[in-house]
Amino acid sequence: MSPSAVAALLGLTLALGLGLLLDYVFRGRRIALADRVAPHFGEAPRGGPMRWRGVGWLGTHRPGDAALARALSEAGLPADPVRFRQGDLVAACLAALVVVALLTLMALRTAVQPLAGLLLMSAAVACTLWARREWLRRAGAARKARMEEQFPALAELLALAVAAGDSIGPALGRCSTALRGELADEVRRAVAEVKRGSVLPTVLRDLAARLKLDALTRCVDAIAVASERGTPLAAVLRDQAADAREAGRRALIESAGRKEVAMLVPVVFGVLPLSVLFAVYPGLELLTLGL
Repeated sequence: MSPSAVAALLGLTLALGLGLLLDYVFRGRRIALADRVAPHFGEAPRGGPMRWRGVGWLGTHRPGDAALARALSEAGLPADPVRFRQGDLVAACLAALVVVALLTLMALRTAVQPLAGLLLMSAAVACTLWARREWLRRAGAARKARMEEQFPALAELLALAVAAGDSIGPALGRCSTALRGELADEVRRAVAEVKRGSVLPTVLRDLAARLKLDALTRCVDAIAVASERGTPLAAVLRDQAADAREAGRRALIESAGRKEVAMLVPVVFGVLPLSVLFAVYPGLELLTLGL
């Protein structure tokens, strides 16, 4: 490929990126009617794709849509693969735009090989897409860890509400309004679904399957068994809260054990050399002065 053809390709990419960014700013960020009314029904705004026909091919079904939707749901984002892929397109265009701008500034001072610029732009786009996937994975893991920390408080408050005379449905509503956090938001959505006519056991099972928290799954199963056998729910919920706190304590001890070697790195490579230096340097200075 000739240098002029590569330069023309870079200019076309720059023009396409600028067009996508302008369309996203002026039209893609509009709030749809469904997003405006969703909070009044206890749902999160779903969002929508950019209203530009040029990116309609992103809406086609792809093999990884189910996994991507599940990862988005775990991260607390709208489970819309089309919207996320359009975000990938905008981020890739931004990365390409930055690279083209840097290459243009470099070309003002020295000669720049077009093929090297094309390779650099491709690497920047690939790194941007990888960074977005890695951010999504880390966001999902962090959100799951926060919900695991919030579950014991939810179980204890639910046990107090049930012991005070509430049934499991109103008790969940009280807990969702009293607590703050991701888990409380999910419980609030489940209570909203029950108010719209869904069956409570089904909603709780769907909630446990969607969040994939071991403690929540055991709690839902225990509630179902206690309801069938007539076991007092308050005692069951208190036991679940105690088990969740014990599991969190064990996980913390295991994490500390795994990071024991990592905690020795600053001691071995930072504190210990300085201690040796402070102990040896005065003696070396005395020997130098004596000589």
